[in-house]
Amino acid sequence: MKPKIMNPKIALITIIILVIVSISLILAVAEFKLFGTYIPLDVSTYNMTLGIASAIIYDVSGTPINFGTSLDPASTDNSALSPVNVTNEGNVELNISVKGSEFFNHTVNPETYYFSIGHVSWNDADNPAAAADLTTSYTVVNPSLDLGNTQNIYFWVDIPAGQYTGLYKSTLYIEVVAI
Repeated sequence: MKPKIMNPKIALITIIILVIVSISLILAVAEFKLFGTYIPLDVSTYNMTLGIASAIIYDVSGTPINFGTSLDPASTDNSALSPVNVTNEGNVELNISVKGSEFFNHTVNPETYYFSIGHVSWNDADNPAAAADLTTSYTVVNPSLDLGNTQNIYFWVDIPAGQYTGLYKSTLYIEVVAI
């Protein structure tokens, strides 16, 4: 069997179409270089607006705060077993504040056996002598915790004289606000 030979007119038209398509693709993808000079394509430009939201991401470790289970009445500066650590993992500086609630005895009648959160003190360094009393209102620990940094918060408790024996619980609140 003899192979068929394409009609020369159809072959020429096919080659012309392939050349036109190839040139169109080259022009559509990039600037066209002709004889050492660039011929820029007709390019439209548009302004883009991008808003990056504040990412408040932080990690808190060292909780729950534990002062131990055998503290004596009238003892002072009883250190928490570990500090609370707040690490800024976001993209904005953070304002760190703390407050607490009153201590209530969960072993016996909590309405009768409690003591003030003012018996707890805190400091950003392991130094009870310079510590401030914890209150029921937020107090700033660090007004601007930088990105990637960690704020340590140390706590101590003074047990009032004559305090009834038992397990006392309180709540520590840590407020984190982007600045």
